[in-house]
Amino acid sequence: MLCMNVGGSNLPLAQKMLELMEARKEGRGAGLSAAVLIGGELVAACAAGKRGEDGSPAEIGDLYNVGSVSKVYCAAAVMKLVDQGLVELDAPVVRYLPRFVMRDARYKDITVRMTLNHASGLPGSNYRKAVADHWAGDHVMEENYAYWAQSKLKADPGRFSVYCNEGFELAAAIVETVTGRRFIDFLRESVTTPAGAPSTGEAEVAIGTSRMMSCVGQKPEWLTAIGAGAIRTTPADCARFGYLFLHPNGILSEESLRELRRPQGATFLKKDVQSPLYGLGWDNVEDKNASVDLGEHVLGKGGGTGQFSSYLLVCPQYDLAAAISGTHDCGTNNTQLLYDLVALALRERGIETARAPESEQPPCTAVDDAFFAQHSGVYYSSSQALRPTLRDGKLVFTRYAGNGAWEDHTAIEPLELCGAELRGEHTRAFFEETEQNEYLFVSLRHFLSPLAQRPKTRFTLTEGWKKRLGKRYLACNMAASDAFAPNAPSCVVEELDGVLLFGIPGEAYAADIVRACGDDDTDMFLDAPFMGSRDQCTPQAFTEGGIEYLRCGATVYIDAGCVPVLASGTVRSECAECNALYRTKAGMRVRFDKPEHVATYLLGSDLRLLYCDLKPGEWPETMPDGYLIFANDAPMEFDVTVEA
Repeated sequence: MLCMNVGGSNLPLAQKMLELMEARKEGRGAGLSAAVLIGGELVAACAAGKRGEDGSPAEIGDLYNVGSVSKVYCAAAVMKLVDQGLVELDAPVVRYLPRFVMRDARYKDITVRMTLNHASGLPGSNYRKAVADHWAGDHVMEENYAYWAQSKLKADPGRFSVYCNEGFELAAAIVETVTGRRFIDFLRESVTTPAGAPSTGEAEVAIGTSRMMSCVGQKPEWLTAIGAGAIRTTPADCARFGYLFLHPNGILSEESLRELRRPQGATFLKKDVQSPLYGLGWDNVEDKNASVDLGEHVLGKGGGTGQFSSYLLVCPQYDLAAAISGTHDCGTNNTQLLYDLVALALRERGIETARAPESEQPPCTAVDDAFFAQHSGVYYSSSQALRPTLRDGKLVFTRYAGNGAWEDHTAIEPLELCGAELRGEHTRAFFEETEQNEYLFVSLRHFLSPLAQRPKTRFTLTEGWKKRLGKRYLACNMAASDAFAPNAPSCVVEELDGVLLFGIPGEAYAADIVRACGDDDTDMFLDAPFMGSRDQCTPQAFTEGGIEYLRCGATVYIDAGCVPVLASGTVRSECAECNALYRTKAGMRVRFDKPEHVATYLLGSDLRLLYCDLKPGEWPETMPDGYLIFANDAPMEFDVTVEA
């Protein structure tokens, strides 16, 4: 049986690309696929590795979840409606979505443009049930409206751009409401099929003869964030879609093309040169690579899901579009790999793209006590708190790990002074002050952007929240199939210098970071553009039936002190996503035969996740002191036997 792992008009080039991909992959993981179009022609496509679910060889027609590359598809769909006179970019979202409400009056000021350039001020991401091992998106829009109704904004709409998945969910809702059709149906009929990209889809397992890729030993993942991250396609068709941004061929107007390709981001920081380069959907409309020079106005968009890493780039200078996607277990840097593949393709045409090395930097010097004193303190980003320390003349950043502990930040290397900046072997950093905050800029991945901020005034912690410090909560509305739920099954309320942290215990401690607003509510204060204040929420405390709960985004947590001790009997819940929660004692032996639509979570006494059906691991013979959660996709009833 013939395996189609190379294709295009230049098969020798495709073979060379395949060899480079296999060298980077080093035999790891499942599948990796890429494609390059030049002058509208598919010159090379290749697929390395195997399909994760059954081990069969990867082919160039396999489908990959391209994650946030989907945002560019969403922007194109909206601009198609703009071309048709059905949507105005600078009209308020509520004109098209009267059902859209928030517990923040500023939501009425969000425009359609702001949903696409990350400037809406929306919290960021509703990850609840965003990824599963089957389609779980039949009610996603209804659930989004309910989530927004409980949410606040992080800033005035339009003030600054920070990465925001929710904006594209709003944009997709506009497409569906205005057209009266499913988003994907409108996109395929009006944009991707005319662009020659028929494999574009969302919920389909197979389109024609295409097969869905997945990590080794895992089922294919299904995404429900239809505007922000749910597109499935082949890399060749992704590149064909990208080529639309060079030659729209009547699919989009030239005016819409100019809107999509120009800088659209907003910032209030003088040193922030990254946020303004957001396009409509695009991460960067002046994408640069350290080693490969593709000229000016390169469009770049990355995408990551639970299993995939993808990148799409469009290069006007060489009339080129290219795309790559691969499973995470391949261990490859797919952005760099795609640039290297494009360089290889252009070298075949006699074009050298190697970027000249940077000019030599002035020598670094030790960080002195005065510099350290000027910039010391706690800096906060969307999920972590950072604190610089001074060690042997270098600035070393630590991160808060929960329960009063700090640990070295592994993503930021020790830094020395180098002129007006801080530098390490691979890292640059500097600070910028405003009246309210000091902002830390750090180069992570290939972006140099605001990472965190230090408030100059201490926030006041109200009595209501003071009483909850150290209190523990357990998630009680998880879906059994929700692949993101294991990331946040518990929550502990902590405080640093008046700042509230709703922390998730675990190896990689993360927290919602907010300030108190009364005794039971919170407000966001983080406003670092680009990525530094993404994915926030405003936790609320409320009481039902004498039991206290927390609502953090779309997840509801119950006071762990109210959970009963597990005993033999029947586990019962009459509603989907109404979880059954119990306390376990050390030495208990627990046996049960649960339905397939129920997932088991076992947490230790410190609320760290010890076992979950959705992650590799073995059910322990005896229980620890801790907690047991049965998450359910449907009503459940089954027996459990407990032996002391």
